[in-house]
Amino acid sequence: MEMITSIHNERVKRARSLREGRERKRRGLLLIEGSRFILEAVEAGARLSECFYSEAATAAEDRRLIALLEQLGVELVPVSHQVLITLADTQTPQGIIAVAYAPNQAGADVLTRGELVLVADEIRDPGNLGAILRTVAAVGAGLILMAGSVDLTNPKVIRSSAGACYAVPIWQAAKLAEVTGALKQHGYRTFVMDMNGAKSIYQVDLSGRIAFVIGNEAHGPSPAWEHQGAELIHIPMPGRVESLNAGVASALVLYEALRRRL
Repeated sequence: MEMITSIHNERVKRARSLREGRERKRRGLLLIEGSRFILEAVEAGARLSECFYSEAATAAEDRRLIALLEQLGVELVPVSHQVLITLADTQTPQGIIAVAYAPNQAGADVLTRGELVLVADEIRDPGNLGAILRTVAAVGAGLILMAGSVDLTNPKVIRSSAGACYAVPIWQAAKLAEVTGALKQHGYRTFVMDMNGAKSIYQVDLSGRIAFVIGNEAHGPSPAWEHQGAELIHIPMPGRVESLNAGVASALVLYEALRRRL
């Protein structure tokens, strides 16, 4: 294929529109930037629509990825580096950007695929959600992403999750009433991580089906969880801090639950 050098090329404009959340949602597509993240997404099951690459894609890992995508039948589109810059979300793009289909929506079925679920309650920071996704994938848990949380297809989420969003069953844009009802129906006990919880994570029974709720970075979890029968528990912090990063807190509670199952 002849190299595309115009930023006004229709194909480039369609891909560039995916930088907008509304367009990603409408078309069910997203952008993944960088060889490492594209490869990890593909290995986790992502399907690619096309891949743009420039003369900057000269590293060995770039060439290996391009060869792999060619074998997989992904359409490869050579573009000038100036064109690639207009597609990128980072200041210094690595030379290769893929258009991928968004992760599948598992819905309430996420509760039937294991015994551990992390509920992200209005998590707004893309880096936090990316870190949460990697931890959830690492322990083999599921994720419920409550309505009001950052867009799962946000480029920063995709980058910081390093493809983990394709390896995790996810219930997206979930509503509290639906989630609490489904958790009870499937026999989950729900623990809300809150500094005011009477017991610590180390004092509660974590056997069986467990859902951990991690709340908004600024305001914490919704009080409605407790009204629906969830138990408030805390992570001990004898030092001089009031709270932990949402990604760190998620890792601590999920790995404590996993440790007791080993």
